[in-house]
Amino acid sequence: MTSCPTVGKVTSCLTVTMAQIFNLNSFLFIGLSGLLLLAAILVRRRVHYGLVIWLIAVLVLGAGWLLLRTGAGVQLDSVEAYEAAIASGRPTLVEFYSDF
Repeated sequence: MTSCPTVGKVTSCLTVTMAQIFNLNSFLFIGLSGLLLLAAILVRRRVHYGLVIWLIAVLVLGAGWLLLRTGAGVQLDSVEAYEAAIASGRPTLVEFYSDF
């Protein structure tokens, strides 16, 4: 059994695994790995416009990250607000999502 630090009356035991770190930052890790691989291929093959191709890849990855991330969405304050939205007669999608 592990001992967790206690501050005042609060005991905190936060354990972060490598899998959680990778899951949280997977786009960053995969994107950077892909860019490094592309840079190595372009340098090895001595592509004439290699820097331009690499910069376009950076822009595409950046645009993809900006366009595909989830927004804040509609935040309802209570169960009654959700029930009213569902009973309103309009199509309603309730989505449970986590960025992690």
